[in-house]
Amino acid sequence: MRHHFVSKLVMAGVYLNMVRELLGYADFNMTLRYTHLTPKHKAAVVGQIILLYGPTMSFDMIFIKF
Repeated sequence: MRHHFVSKLVMAGVYLNMVRELLGYADFNMTLRYTHLTPKHKAAVVGQIILLYGPTMSFDMIFIKF
């Protein structure tokens, strides 16, 4: 049930830090352990990236290099 609850919160747009606080975890590792995104959700996120950067984007355009 915990996996389902955490995954649904994240897929609904709740920030990971808020999920972490709601569950009372000290760090993100436990939060990430219980987060499982569906393939449909992952595809939707990729769709949003394509909308922002266009279909010919490269990873250099998405990620800021420090």
